[in-house]
Amino acid sequence: MTQTQESVNLGPIDVLSPVQREVDGALTDIVGEVLRTYILEDELNDPQLNVIMGIGELLCLNIESVKLDIVEKGEFQQWAKHISATLNVHASNDIEAYSHIAYLRTDVTMSQPWALFMVVVICRHYEARAKEVGLEFEYTLRFCENVISSIFSGVEAQRT
Repeated sequence: MTQTQESVNLGPIDVLSPVQREVDGALTDIVGEVLRTYILEDELNDPQLNVIMGIGELLCLNIESVKLDIVEKGEFQQWAKHISATLNVHASNDIEAYSHIAYLRTDVTMSQPWALFMVVVICRHYEARAKEVGLEFEYTLRFCENVISSIFSGVEAQRT
């Protein structure tokens, strides 16, 4: 699927060009832990590591943007309604990618639809670069799955 600039905006958040800011340490720790696992298990080379780190950084910046620009301003419910159509259209246009990560919406992780959108958009954005260094789309998607699963499992655990 080819991404257009319009298809990667979620209201004020541009998924591929998020605001550059410092990211919460807990979030970077989660990404770091997942990344360490991939490095140890798959013996990533430097070009592969650069791609995965880029994906992780973009994911962190976007999650931080949602937290600071939407949630902490008390605008989450309005934003979620506003982006609903975009999320639905995007999911119907990339059923293959979403079918791999749909389980993240289960009771265990309770991942939000906007997070799944960001995962797919970011992995599709990096797809050509990843392929150049020997990483398949599904590999980058799995990396993001593990990050998102860890984040939302942690959030859900804090609620209980």
